[in-house]
Amino acid sequence: MSQEKEGLAKRIGNNLKELRTTVGLSPKRLAEETDLSPAFFSRLEKGNVMPSIATLQIIADALKVDIESFFRRDVEKGYVINRVEKRRFIRPKGKTYTVALLAENMENPFMEPFLVCLPHKAEEGETEFTIHEGQEFCYVVKGNVEVTLGEQKFTLKSGDAAYWNGVIPHKATSPDMEQAVTLNVHLIPGKRRRVRSREGEIKE
Repeated sequence: MSQEKEGLAKRIGNNLKELRTTVGLSPKRLAEETDLSPAFFSRLEKGNVMPSIATLQIIADALKVDIESFFRRDVEKGYVINRVEKRRFIRPKGKTYTVALLAENMENPFMEPFLVCLPHKAEEGETEFTIHEGQEFCYVVKGNVEVTLGEQKFTLKSGDAAYWNGVIPHKATSPDMEQAVTLNVHLIPGKRRRVRSREGEIKE
């Protein structure tokens, strides 16, 4: 499949998924109503296959939309909704904490809100600092959190908050034998980069 066709297939798949979600049909139900195999329908929504016009017309009839709806280009909505039942915590490679993004797929974002589950004291690894452009806000949702900002160390309890410039080397850990949860907001721009130190020395 050419690059142009791949782009069109992705657009059709994304529009199909959005239309299906809007009318409240599961992938399995829509596949059954259109006599398409669930495997084919899954590939279609992921943009891995280019459907025929006849196939798109069958799906359009089932969704009660015009076939042109599958070809429209993305329009910036200006908002995203994050459902708790679809939230996924992922563990960054080599890390002991997990994060869950709270505003995935927002167009031109200026903020990056996310939840962080910090491991209890016994699970912590080596000392690790992070620096980045922009600023960061942290609110303690559960437990106690030890926040290190440069050479200063602060212990925050549930309900406490901190706000810092991202260029300050920083890290957060749970000082207790239980997991802590924080709500963080990273103010873009800037990419994160980590600074490690076993002796406490900050290095880029």
